[in-house]
Amino acid sequence: MAGTGVGQMIMPQVVRFLLDEYGYRGTTLILGALCLNGLPGALLFHPVKWHMIETNTIDEEKQPLLVKHIQIPQTTTRYGVVEEPGTSSNEDKGKTLLRKVIEFFNFELLKDWVFLHLINGLALVYTCTVAFNMIYPFFLQNSVGLSRGDTALCMSLLSGADIVARVTIPMITKHFRISNRMTFLLGTVCWAVCRSVLAEQHRFSIIILLSLLCGYIRAAAVVNQNLAITEYCKDESKIPSAIGLNMVAKGLLVLGVGQFFGWVRDYTKSFVICLHVQSVVMMFVALTWSAEMLARKLYQRYKS
Repeated sequence: MAGTGVGQMIMPQVVRFLLDEYGYRGTTLILGALCLNGLPGALLFHPVKWHMIETNTIDEEKQPLLVKHIQIPQTTTRYGVVEEPGTSSNEDKGKTLLRKVIEFFNFELLKDWVFLHLINGLALVYTCTVAFNMIYPFFLQNSVGLSRGDTALCMSLLSGADIVARVTIPMITKHFRISNRMTFLLGTVCWAVCRSVLAEQHRFSIIILLSLLCGYIRAAAVVNQNLAITEYCKDESKIPSAIGLNMVAKGLLVLGVGQFFGWVRDYTKSFVICLHVQSVVMMFVALTWSAEMLARKLYQRYKS
């Protein structure tokens, strides 16, 4: 995650230089060549088992082949010997293939309405994040009228503040004992407000300050996404499946809601309105989450 932030801080300056020197086609060709370096880099990855620390295990070769007593759970009746339940090797034959798939991927999580509400909210905010990252440079150049250099500077400052926040926000939330989900909720509200204020500005100095503020607040909504899921899942064995389902929800909403944001931009011919619509979606997530958390708290108080 930190490497991604560093890349987002450096790449705007690199792209600005390439555009000035080689134009759009040359820049696209060079960036494509840089991306291809990921293929040989991925081939150099080692399996995790190569670097696992060995633990003391029982050497099977040193174990005796013969033992005096072997205990097998069984029950004797007048008709013979009956094995205890659970000792048969064919106990899973009764399970259907669909049931095995459901258990393997922990699809039982989808029965939990709170979990569904959680991953849908995370996915919507993630979609707004992706849309903002794509629209922000065009907003600065077309709506505000900044040059390529000033646009790259604003984007680099936004990413730099994001890196600082990734280091400081966990320490702040730990000191004040704020949960990961509450941190995400507060970050979403503050980020939505900050983005809408930024969309109405035209002075370069104010845009610089708001870019720093947006970058810092954005980290609270980005870093705590997976942490909010792990905090909700009490069963650690279900955490990988929960995060996987969240990734699926993100992919679906990026394709669906992301297209809606693009349609808003094309229909209104305004990047400002598109940014405000994204802020409305984020505030909708914050309101529904707040209502759900309040309802759960009141229900627990009434139940106790």
